[in-house]
Amino acid sequence: MIEKNNLVDIVFNQASSVYLVDREKVRCLVQQIKSYLAVSRFDVSLTITNDVEIKKLNETYRNKDRATDVLSFPQVEWEAPVLSQNNDSRLLVKKKEEGFQQLTIGDIVISLDSVEKNATTLRHGLDREFCFLVIHGLLHLCGHDHQEEEEQEIMFNEQTIILDLLSQEKDSPLWSKCVVKTGEK
Repeated sequence: MIEKNNLVDIVFNQASSVYLVDREKVRCLVQQIKSYLAVSRFDVSLTITNDVEIKKLNETYRNKDRATDVLSFPQVEWEAPVLSQNNDSRLLVKKKEEGFQQLTIGDIVISLDSVEKNATTLRHGLDREFCFLVIHGLLHLCGHDHQEEEEQEIMFNEQTIILDLLSQEKDSPLWSKCVVKTGEK
């Protein structure tokens, strides 16, 4: 099932009904994160799935025979990673040919099974962990990586800044109740 609204495609590829996903809250969450990164005019595809499906993708695209929590598939090549605090560097997209304009920055795939495991291990809510992984995935789409220590420091700092901004929204964090386990609503 694909939904298109506000430049966020959300694909629900879930084999179970263990989790309830508030589609509108997720859409608003993704839009707000994109806004902080000043990439709100670009499309993003978010696939919400389970460990079985993400394991297949991880094997196919990364040659890793295991489930993971989030995968990102960038479709834009940035001059430099996009930073939430530096508006000037945000839209430095390398154009592949004259007149080329990229509208989709990429795809993010998140396994709710792994989200739940992470949330339990880290002792925070399912919805907060989901939000963290959306941020992590979007940062990858915006040119960030964490292979080298310096890259990792920059990316992890960005994650913290954006989580802090989201937690200051209105009465509760923007991620509140966007994803819940059945029976926890």
